[in-house]
This record gives sequence, structure tokens and C-alpha cells, in this order.
Amino acid sequence: MKKRANIKKFQDEVEAEKELREKLVNAHMKVIEERDKFFERDDLKKYEQWRKVLKSVGSGGIKDFTKIKCLHLHLADFLAGIENPIGEKVASLLKSLECDDSYCKRFLE
Repeated sequence: MKKRANIKKFQDEVEAEKELREKLVNAHMKVIEERDKFFERDDLKKYEQWRKVLKSVGSGGIKDFTKIKCLHLHLADFLAGIENPIGEKVASLLKSLECDDSYCKRFLE
């Protein structure tokens, strides 16, 4: 039987494992760092008030970086190159990271 991912299971792991918790916090900090780079563009200077807000929240608007909000946002971070340990765990449970019809590939060309 295939393992099923659920938020409670991952949340329990984060609460029990200090190293996992630290990696998760670091992932959110990296998201904040990467996201903030967008505000260096001249056309985004008018959104400076949002820049301040976004510096205080992690991926998906999470305020407590040790809590699991939803699994897909952690997976998205991981697939985007953020070392998100929950996203990595979710990815390992998936049958494939590629769709059978290569639908997404057309957006990369």
C-alpha cells in the first residue's frame, strides 16, 4: 500500500525532530530572501509596503515557520530549488514528478 501524505504526520515529525524543524525554518528564510530580490526591480518599487509585509512571512504566508500549512506549497518550494525538507518528503511519495502528457513542458520552451 502506498503511503499517504498528511499534514498531521509531517507536523508531528517537525515537532519531534529539532534538525527537521531547523531545516524547515531555514527553508522559509530562503523563500523570504529569494522573494525579496524581486522588489529590487524598478517597476516594483511602488509596492514597497508589500515588501515589508512579505519579509515577515514565509512560503504561503506562514507566520510560524515551524507549522505545516499545506503540503503543496512545500513541494513547490522544493521543486523551485529551495531546500525544503517537507517538500522533499512529499516529492519522495509521488509516483512521478513529470506529467504523462508533458503538458507543462510547453511552458518551458
